[in-house]
Amino acid sequence: MKHLLVATILLLCASLCCMAQDTIYTTDGGSSTCKVEKQQKNFLRATFKNDPADNMRKIPNKFIDKIVFADGTVVKYVDGTPQLRDASIQGNLTSRFDDLYLEGVYYIDTRLAAHLMGEDFAKEYKKGKILYTTGEITAFLGVIKTFPLILSSLSNDPLDKTVRNSAIIGGSLIAVGSFLCYRGQHLAKNCGDKYNAKIKLGPTENGIGLTLNF
Repeated sequence: MKHLLVATILLLCASLCCMAQDTIYTTDGGSSTCKVEKQQKNFLRATFKNDPADNMRKIPNKFIDKIVFADGTVVKYVDGTPQLRDASIQGNLTSRFDDLYLEGVYYIDTRLAAHLMGEDFAKEYKKGKILYTTGEITAFLGVIKTFPLILSSLSNDPLDKTVRNSAIIGGSLIAVGSFLCYRGQHLAKNCGDKYNAKIKLGPTENGIGLTLNF
């Protein structure tokens, strides 16, 4: 009897472990049971228990129709973008470079940003992304302009006026590009901070009241 009870408990635990899995539905009508480990801008990583190596695999977002998580949360994907407004997911926004992520996992594009905080919020977020991208391009052009100086230094040739001017222009472009990247990243972070600074009414240490999250 004791052994039967232990076996039953183990069977229940195993069943619960199997139930605590996520299901990915793909755009071709298929589905896979797995554990979603990490979601990023263009893909997610998931662990499949039926994989002998039990390794994480990368799945492009464009092939995902929806994800049904173990807790019942359903996230619909449209053109490779998770529609978080249709899901019961709440949390803070964190920034990485010029991108925002909900709970550090779900990538937020400008369309979803508009649904979260309105058009003005989305415009500021988009402005930050434009500044950051412009800064990357500007800095890259600056690196190209400094190539003659690098080549001249490697060959020990004397610096002529053209090389010096090119290096000055390249250094200036790198400086401007770095500043634009900083501004874009700063705007994205500000957008996240504004979203996180929500006023909540609920239980506090001193009872029911307002909780300000900054």
